Amino acid sequence: MTGFALPGLATRAITISRYSAGSYVNGRWQGDGSPTTVDRVASVQPGNGKDLEQLPEGDRTKEVIKVYVDYELRSADQGNGIEPDQILDRGETYEVKRVHSYTANGVYMYTRALAVKVYND
Repeated sequence: MTGFALPGLATRAITISRYSAGSYVNGRWQGDGSPTTVDRVASVQPGNGKDLEQLPEGDRTKEVIKVYVDYELRSADQGNGIEPDQILDRGETYEVKRVHSYTANGVYMYTRALAVKVYND
């Protein structure tokens, strides 16, 4: 597990699932469907009103978390066939919707991601 520390933020273990990029072949979506999973350490915080404003309307009624990590996370990029990362935290699954990477003097420092809870029907 990778370590992570931002002063004043508590951390805990999470699991990240990343699906490989797919593409359309003869009008049909082709992707291998199997994720790569890794266990990491992150600071997970509840989302607030300002966080909700950054999400599409359909996601504003769902549970939102902020995740601070020292590695890259990714949200969906449908044009390039990229599925969003999923985060397993305390038995609940969240889908990454927004990603903000921060740098200082041109050096990558950390990522803050907004993720919404995935509800299974």
